[in-house]
Amino acid sequence: MKEILLNILRIILAIIFILAIVFVAAKCEASKRAEVWNNGYCECGGHWKYEQAVGHQYMTTYVYKCDECGNRIEVSKYYQEVD
Repeated sequence: MKEILLNILRIILAIIFILAIVFVAAKCEASKRAEVWNNGYCECGGHWKYEQAVGHQYMTTYVYKCDECGNRIEVSKYYQEVD
């Protein structure tokens, strides 16, 4: 009986560990997305302008183009453009 409880505890700890890794990865992705978006400003000083949505099998990403230098970014969140 003690061995069964120990195995159940190990499984629960493994699940918690996997969920923690997924949570940290999601937070890192959100941070990177915000860094790339940079409050609507390209690193050249121009503004990101919405260009198109790209549909993937399980998600949609959004492409923005800089109105100054023409650089493009693709992010997984739709942002309001800065005027």
